[in-house]
Amino acid sequence: MGWRAGSASGQGDPDEHSNWIFGAIRSALPSSVFSSFEALMHLGTISVIRCPKCGHESRTTGGEDRGISLPITPRIANGSVDQYLQKYLVEVIEDYSCESCKDKASKKKRVLLISHAPDILAVQLKRFDYNGTKDSSYVGINTSFDLGRFRDPDNHGRLCYELSAVIKHAGTSGFGHYTCSAKGPDGNWYNFNDRSISKSSAAEATGKGPFTPYILYYQRNDS
Repeated sequence: MGWRAGSASGQGDPDEHSNWIFGAIRSALPSSVFSSFEALMHLGTISVIRCPKCGHESRTTGGEDRGISLPITPRIANGSVDQYLQKYLVEVIEDYSCESCKDKASKKKRVLLISHAPDILAVQLKRFDYNGTKDSSYVGINTSFDLGRFRDPDNHGRLCYELSAVIKHAGTSGFGHYTCSAKGPDGNWYNFNDRSISKSSAAEATGKGPFTPYILYYQRNDS
């Protein structure tokens, strides 16, 4: 049985479609084979909170997800994906009691360190709120970035990523249309709009227009 859009309007979200595809692959492959496949897009993080008073570090195994659902509020003026990622991975918290010295007055920094870096990193910009309202504000799309500063010491892999595909959306949460721009094996960019395929460019894929970038796929560069 194939995938069907889950909303009453019949509009299918690409993230829901991706989850359906992973579920279908999981049911079709032996668990050992699927685990190797899933590792390609598996992001592992460790939450580290360091007390500025005594230096104690609290480390907690974080999420294990197929990508990052990236908040774009509060707004960063002329903010880019790299800047929003840094804000997502580093957060100042208050009223946290240190496990060692019990200090609660000092502000503490929580950092998400990357313990497992996926070969394909999916970044979903959180443009839709719980009421279905869409945030179409501009976010600068980096064609490359380096997350090496967030590498866990036990993770020895490179964390340099290059943009390989952009899913874009026009319309509202209840009615709209998705397209995809992606870099082909020949290194050129193409735009996929239903059955139509046309030549494109990185600038067109990441620029302003009626279609808003929604889900970004970055491929790890190990060279």
